[in-house]
Amino acid sequence: MNEAHMERITECLRTYLSMNYEEARTMPPEFYTSEVQFEQEKERLFRSQWICLGRVQQIPKTGDYFTTNVMNEPLIVVRTKPDEISVLSNVCRHRGSILIEGTGNTNTFICPYHAWSYQIDGQLLRAPFVKDRTDFDQTNCRLPTFSSE
Repeated sequence: MNEAHMERITECLRTYLSMNYEEARTMPPEFYTSEVQFEQEKERLFRSQWICLGRVQQIPKTGDYFTTNVMNEPLIVVRTKPDEISVLSNVCRHRGSILIEGTGNTNTFICPYHAWSYQIDGQLLRAPFVKDRTDFDQTNCRLPTFSSE
């Protein structure tokens, strides 16, 4: 089904590409609504190229941040040092809650669920109720980071 679906979209696009300017058409409706097409776009475009998340002017001071989503991945873009910007997962490592929303300035990200707190570089700072557990190493717990430039 998926291959046949994509073949129909592809064939329609080939037909459109062969038309001259006066016969131009918009993309077929399935191009905009097909989950299969969307998965291919994510793989071929978003996962293989750099994506502009914002501008450095949005976060001029250390601790400035903004949040965004890329392909259903909640992200924090934060200035961690005067000359450094990091992209972190915006999901608490404990129970998967979204840490923050919007924009602002902070020196810690605190989960609204169980108050786990993270430094702005993503390192876990405090994990209430688990500090005495022998099977938990707080120094090796941090928010995942994403390549950025």
